[in-house]
Amino acid sequence: MNLNDIPEELLRLAEDMLDGQPEYQKTTDPETKHALIEHMVLQILIMEKARRNPPVYRWDESTFNEVAVLSERLIESFPNTRLIGIGNSPSYVIHGIDCSPNKQNLNIETGHLPFSSRYMSVVDYPEDAISYRVDLKSPDYKATYNAAVKNRNAYRRLLEELSLDPKNIVETFQKSGKKTIVIDNIQSGTSFASFIDIMYDLTEESGINKTSFSDAFGCAVFSSIYPISAIILPDKNLYVGARHFEISQFMVKVLSGLYSQETDRFIPSYAPEDWDKPPRAITGNERIVNEIKSGIMGAVQAITPLRPTNPVSLQPEVTSNNSSQTLIL
Repeated sequence: MNLNDIPEELLRLAEDMLDGQPEYQKTTDPETKHALIEHMVLQILIMEKARRNPPVYRWDESTFNEVAVLSERLIESFPNTRLIGIGNSPSYVIHGIDCSPNKQNLNIETGHLPFSSRYMSVVDYPEDAISYRVDLKSPDYKATYNAAVKNRNAYRRLLEELSLDPKNIVETFQKSGKKTIVIDNIQSGTSFASFIDIMYDLTEESGINKTSFSDAFGCAVFSSIYPISAIILPDKNLYVGARHFEISQFMVKVLSGLYSQETDRFIPSYAPEDWDKPPRAITGNERIVNEIKSGIMGAVQAITPLRPTNPVSLQPEVTSNNSSQTLIL
């Protein structure tokens, strides 16, 4: 690409977008600058083409298959665990796990936990982790954070009802060897980081050793942007490891909701402002929800090879038969 052939307005836009990037600012080599500008021009042209011809996002055979493949990958990765979807977006994948015969073969329990909204902001990207901090500068985030502090005990009661409070998570691990793995589809990850913040606050308030909780608790995230190996909350000296599963940008959009919030949801929205009330009933379109569930089930059954039963576990032996059952909303 010859820079002389690029319209002046497009060239100026590319240079403006590059101006804040350290690599562009530091280089004095004309060829390197040329290459960076050329790459940015191509990115602008691609974005403009996408804007003019946006892809059609929909539930179809390809999206059902991607959910099925992701469900099977989670099953293979986490035998002998409780896999819990946080909010609505991972609920489709949890349904895929529920449709697989390997769920029972590999001793997996599933559940859903309603959680919406956020009050954390990204502050850094150390290597392949993301660091977050409570954002009190944004009026909306500050209001959400204050509501989370005010209604935290109410959310604790919901966790207890679902056998997903920190005490139960630790006891389940100690009795049955089952870790509790929370799952979310993330983009910036600020909502998921807010959930992690709440869980560790409740752990501390319950008098539970953080190390014991971390041994019993894990995270799995899926995104299309970059590998994420950990959620870091530096103000609380927390480094929470995460298993990353890459998904397509198309699937990110599908999992984030194609229709209105009241149409294809499996799990209700539940922000801190509402924690003093029970989660409201789902009022989605029953036909659409059933079509999505049926499509996922068919895809799972078509691709799922049976895994051996009774997988060898490296977790502690079962010392009690009183392991708790995770409820599904």
